[in-house]
Amino acid sequence: MDQIRKDIIKKIEQYKNIALFFHELPDFDALGSCFGLQAFIETKYPTKDVRIIGLDTLSIDNENELFQLDRNHVPNDFLANSLGIILDTANSKRIWSQRHNFCQELISIDHHPKCEVVADLEWVDPNYCATCEMLADLVLQWDKESVKESTCDYLYAGLLTDTYRFLYPSVTPKTYAIAAKLIDKGCNRQKVHDAI
Repeated sequence: MDQIRKDIIKKIEQYKNIALFFHELPDFDALGSCFGLQAFIETKYPTKDVRIIGLDTLSIDNENELFQLDRNHVPNDFLANSLGIILDTANSKRIWSQRHNFCQELISIDHHPKCEVVADLEWVDPNYCATCEMLADLVLQWDKESVKESTCDYLYAGLLTDTYRFLYPSVTPKTYAIAAKLIDKGCNRQKVHDAI
């Protein structure tokens, strides 16, 4: 595992409160990465409080059997004591809630080409097809036993949609290998396909 991923893990381990952020008009990769990382952290660290910021202001059209939107507003005092993680978002202008700057520190994890600095610690790698692919690679190396079915479902959904069902030329053998690992860990493909 490279140093940037080790640094991300160390930061996540340091904070009790973690706030996850997605981009405007969220797709399955944006929501899947937030829900998938939340599910993983809550399994691995049951005492941590992980919230996805901005779900209360999304249209009901974003909800389906895969993504159940928590309509409770997360107050700024929670953010003030949080590590913020911006997912699948290349520039700060596109962050949905625009409340990320209330956080103590920020991490960015994204597969789009870098266009600006949005966080204190950044893992940006356009060699991945999806942010969900990056997160799947991270959590499967970090602690395979804490990767449960729900995490697999969310990450597989983002991987599947951002590769257009593996049809884009950016798909690599590693992409298929990561998808295979998610399926092997219990991904409910039928549930994900029905949601898409």
